[in-house]
Amino acid sequence: MGAALTSFKALLRRALRRRAMTSVPTLKTLFNMPNAMGPVNFNVDGFEIQYLTQCGESIRQSLSDPATRDILSLAYISELKLLKEKVGSQHEYIVVHVHVRLNDSDLPVFLGVVKAERTVHEDVTAKQHVSFVVNDSIRRSSSASSIPGFSPNPTTEALDRVFIYDPCDVAELDRNDHNLLYHYTYNPEGPPFFTFVVSTIALHIYSPNYTLFQHQCFWYAGMLFRMVGGKDAETREPHDKSEKAWEDVKFVAVEKKVGSKPGRFMDVFRVITNKDITQEFVRIEPAFEARLAEKTNVLLRVRQEKEEEIQKAAAEDAKKAKLEQDNAKKDATIAAKDEEIVTVRRENASKDAEIDALKKRLARMTAAQSDQPLASTSQLDYPLAHQT
Repeated sequence: MGAALTSFKALLRRALRRRAMTSVPTLKTLFNMPNAMGPVNFNVDGFEIQYLTQCGESIRQSLSDPATRDILSLAYISELKLLKEKVGSQHEYIVVHVHVRLNDSDLPVFLGVVKAERTVHEDVTAKQHVSFVVNDSIRRSSSASSIPGFSPNPTTEALDRVFIYDPCDVAELDRNDHNLLYHYTYNPEGPPFFTFVVSTIALHIYSPNYTLFQHQCFWYAGMLFRMVGGKDAETREPHDKSEKAWEDVKFVAVEKKVGSKPGRFMDVFRVITNKDITQEFVRIEPAFEARLAEKTNVLLRVRQEKEEEIQKAAAEDAKKAKLEQDNAKKDATIAAKDEEIVTVRRENASKDAEIDALKKRLARMTAAQSDQPLASTSQLDYPLAHQT
């Protein structure tokens, strides 16, 4: 799981560099089911699709608005539990607690709990199930091929699903009708929630059919515990080692019955499934790793496309701003020219007024001169006559 998780952790580091949100939504809200009453459930394929859809949207929002965070990318598993019901078929399932830490200095925020299980569809009747179990038992015997009408590949599709609980709904899981077999608490942080999401569908793809003695609820829960818990899960000690805690837990293998006693996780599941989970994990790990890488790349592409979209929008905004700046300069130049024209016109008007004033003054002077009487001829010649 190294390469895929390294890529995914790089995605997380980018998210951690962004500012913290003022409030954190719950797990159901993050899966776009905020108004659902009680837990919501998905088939594992729908669970993965919904996770990728909402995680992608969260990434887009966080890149568009620095006040938001892509919480689903940051979410991690804080507790991993393997539980077995006390009654009936002693159905087994996995429960994970999901937390998020928005900044290194922040306290973890509890987002909710997810329960994962394998069962059969409700339309599979009891008669069909018994017939299937008988066929499966016969198939595992050496004489199967000699039985008339025997189908060597009896199948019934497994119903692998998850239930999402908000913190306020967790009390529904704290019933007294199950045994807590194994409990893994991570400090400070466990594997990414993303790993758990991909694990649930990877197991279903690897084994889509339910078989009572091979790929049943015990196997599904055990494989999930191994895939999420990692190598350390193989030697995980029971949550409670006392004989009393295990007195109601009875495991029936194909070849023999085993008494109720605590043991290491891998030893217990070797009995339950009659299969070495380590070997099975080796077979499924390449496909699991490939799916982790594929879905990590999906989220990385979402981030890359959104970053490119933001860069393109920024470039368009810069181009628009430059155009507006250029237009503003042109408008300022035109305004300055208009002001010059207004000034020239004002100056011309002033000069026109001066000219008009001069014209009027000249006209008055002309008129004044034209109103004075001219001297007579005799008066002009008088001195000459007198001399004579």
